Amino acid sequence: SIHPQESTRKNKDGSHLAETANPMSATDEEMDDQIKSATADDMEDLIESAEEASDKKKLLDIISTCSHHRHQESPEDWDVPSEASLDSFYRVIKGSRSDGGDSILELPMNTRSKLMHSLQAWREEEAIVEVALGCIAAVGSQAEENFDETVDGIDVELIVNIVQTYEDES
Repeated sequence: SIHPQESTRKNKDGSHLAETANPMSATDEEMDDQIKSATADDMEDLIESAEEASDKKKLLDIISTCSHHRHQESPEDWDVPSEASLDSFYRVIKGSRSDGGDSILELPMNTRSKLMHSLQAWREEEAIVEVALGCIAAVGSQAEENFDETVDGIDVELIVNIVQTYEDES
C-alpha cells in the first residue's frame, strides 16, 4: 500500500500537510518494462497504442514515468509526452463514459494518486496543469480499485493552490 510522504508544507495549525505519495514506487514492479526503459521520444508510440486499446492502467504508468522524469535528467524532454499521456487518458475516460450507459467506470488502483503526483510534478507547466486538472475532474466520483488505501495521499489543497495560481484558466 502507499503511505503518504510527509510534507515540509504546513497547515494553518502547524501540522504537516500530506503530500501526494509518489505512486512510481508502488507500481514499479507491475509497470511494463517497455515503459520504464522508454525515452521521451519513445513515448509517442506507447501512448498511441495504450489509447487505441483504452488501456487506462498503461496510460497511468506512462503518466507516472513522465512525472518521475520531471525531476531527472533533461526534464524539458518529458513535458510533451506528459501532456500527451494526460490528454490520452482524458479521452479514454471520457470515451468510456460517453457510451450512454449509467455504469460506473472502475479505475485502476492509484489513479487519483498518479494524477495528483503528475499535477505536483508539473505544477509550473500551465498546459500540463490544465489537462491534469481535467483528468482529475473526469475521474470525479468514479470507483477506484482499493481507493481507501490511497485516499490519504491526495492533497486537495494542491488543487486549490494551483487553481488560484492560474485564476485566468479556471
